[in-house]
Amino acid sequence: MTAEIIPERIQIESSGRKLEGLVYTPLRPLGKQVLIVQGRNEMLYKYQDFCRQLCDNGIKVTVYDHIGQGFSPRITSDPEMCHIDSFDTYVNDLGNVIKSLTEAMPLTVIAISMGGLITLKAIQRTEILKSISRLIFISPFLGIRQPVPTFMIKALSHLRDLLSKPFSCKGPVFFYFNDRFRKKTIGLDANTHDSQRNENYYNLYSRYPEAKLGGMTTSWLRAAVSCLESVWSAKYDMDIPSLFLIAENDNMVSSADILRFTEKLASYSRVKPNIIRIKNSLHDILIEEDQYRTPAVAAILNFIKLSD
Repeated sequence: MTAEIIPERIQIESSGRKLEGLVYTPLRPLGKQVLIVQGRNEMLYKYQDFCRQLCDNGIKVTVYDHIGQGFSPRITSDPEMCHIDSFDTYVNDLGNVIKSLTEAMPLTVIAISMGGLITLKAIQRTEILKSISRLIFISPFLGIRQPVPTFMIKALSHLRDLLSKPFSCKGPVFFYFNDRFRKKTIGLDANTHDSQRNENYYNLYSRYPEAKLGGMTTSWLRAAVSCLESVWSAKYDMDIPSLFLIAENDNMVSSADILRFTEKLASYSRVKPNIIRIKNSLHDILIEEDQYRTPAVAAILNFIKLSD
């Protein structure tokens, strides 16, 4: 029986702050490493089963919490606000996390949801792209599921700011009023069909209540829209392999926009993206039912293990 791998808790210096992270070190190293760039409102232990699967296959794994969420320092006085002024902050942090990876071995970045948007913005910087040998995007945030024009989203966020002024609100405000942390329900608004994995995930917040995060602020929303505009307007000349895993029934981001982006990416890049559609899967592929999760994880492992 294989001994369970216990991850090492680490802190990563970035712009005067310490981001919280975990490192999973394999007992029989393959000579490859993965960095997981998480989505919005996620935390270190969400993907621990997936991290151990990678580690059991000889792959070293590092995962970190973005500033303002999980176990990393909060930006606002209200710890449940998902807030940022610019996605460049996330991008700078990602660059510093990559610099902190001291072992010289091929690096695959696995970018999930919001992490996909951050990573695509980051690789516009040559020095970051040169540090990566492979890219995997899982349900990347490349468009809002509801087809709302970006100018309307910005206008609504400014209107929300105006509505908060009569109440003497100082600092950031939730885009949705009092948008506190809450558990999502299977069959209603959960991002997975798997009731046990959904339960396991939310049980983590009972154990680690300090990691709870609520909804986005108006500032975060405008920053996300600006980042989307930057990513869509860029012409990526990708010369490294990439894999896009798309949840066809994605209930959080637009799967149609992901497909449109991969077509755009293919038209400019020297190395065309690989695309796998997970039929009927919801957004959270890595904690989905086995019928969706198993082929996705197999594809990820095969992609990482290919010769560089």
